[in-house]
Amino acid sequence: MPSPKDEIIHLRNVGVVVIASLQRGAFRDENGVIAALDRLGQAMEDRHNLRMVLDLSIVECMSSAGLGRLVACLKKARKSGGDLVLAKVRPELFELLELMRLTQIFTVCDTVENAIEVLKTEA
Repeated sequence: MPSPKDEIIHLRNVGVVVIASLQRGAFRDENGVIAALDRLGQAMEDRHNLRMVLDLSIVECMSSAGLGRLVACLKKARKSGGDLVLAKVRPELFELLELMRLTQIFTVCDTVENAIEVLKTEA
């Protein structure tokens, strides 16, 4: 079993909302981001009404493969009756999300706390 510092992604519950945080130092490049998003997708399997906040504070940029996995996670959440909200997105990544028009399908919040409030009001 991996130790907490070996985790790529850390999940914690705050009431009905799950907070997913990528762990600093757990990845060194884009492959690590993709692996983390794949792991997140696996964690979302068979969970109904999942309301999740994804803290992207340590992600500077993302390839099209990473963006595709991010959209796949959103689809899983919504298919199960839940939602996925992005939080603490760095300006350079936010610019990419806007360019790809993904801000039209994702809710993006400045803080994890704001994202939790958005998901609580949707419940």
